[in-house]
Amino acid sequence: YVALNINLPNAVTKAGPTFNDGDAKEFAVKTVHLVLYDNTGAYCTAKDVTIDGWTNNAADHITSTGKTGAIEVENGNITQALVLINSPFAIGDYETAGTFDALNVELTKTAAALTDDATGFFMSNAPYYDGATVKSLYKIDVKKTEADALLAANANPAVKVERAVAKVTVDFGAGSFEKPGIGRAVLKNWELDMTNDKLFPVRKA
Repeated sequence: YVALNINLPNAVTKAGPTFNDGDAKEFAVKTVHLVLYDNTGAYCTAKDVTIDGWTNNAADHITSTGKTGAIEVENGNITQALVLINSPFAIGDYETAGTFDALNVELTKTAAALTDDATGFFMSNAPYYDGATVKSLYKIDVKKTEADALLAANANPAVKVERAVAKVTVDFGAGSFEKPGIGRAVLKNWELDMTNDKLFPVRKA
């Protein structure tokens, strides 16, 4: 059995003085695909899973946590997990790809398709630093019993997911501002430094 916890972004996606929560459609969960790999990144199995509710993390007010429960698996070589929420892939596509690297190539879907209200905003693993390197897949342990799988899920870091397409608004005109005792900043112009025109199932770190 395997189990994991998923950390979902669910608020503060809008810039502005009120920091309003994001629209509900931006973090609506329609489907959850769990794709499991061995330590080389080779495909082991994929599951269409159900999350039994989401618990808001009141401390940060920007995430919710969901639990998969214990999931029976047939492959004992599983060590890594990929979570895709509102995935653009069919469940059989992961096996066809064969490896995580083969799956994580540029998407042909448009940003509009990945943020469609009917299918939900596409979300997937947020890359993280493990102290030595940046990783895209999260640790998951195979256990002989459901109870042990649930314990392992709580012991391992939750899988953090992020939206493939996000927005940001900056509204600060030319001028200056000063913080007593710290310093003064002068803003002249905003210039777009870089535009990312490619989308991947998991962000390239």
